[in-house]
Amino acid sequence: MVTVEDIRNVRFSVKWGGYKVVEVDDFLDRCAETLRAMTGERELLKKQIAELQNR
Repeated sequence: MVTVEDIRNVRFSVKWGGYKVVEVDDFLDRCAETLRAMTGERELLKKQIAELQNR
């Protein structure tokens, strides 16, 4: 499983004719934020399910 920290800490080699580093970093930042939000939402939903099951 890839974590938010994995995404934040990944680095790629730069070669001639490669991708723009800033664009890759920006995309990875957006991925990390999306993953963080989805993880938080999943935890909230798990709690709500548990509460409903306990009724």
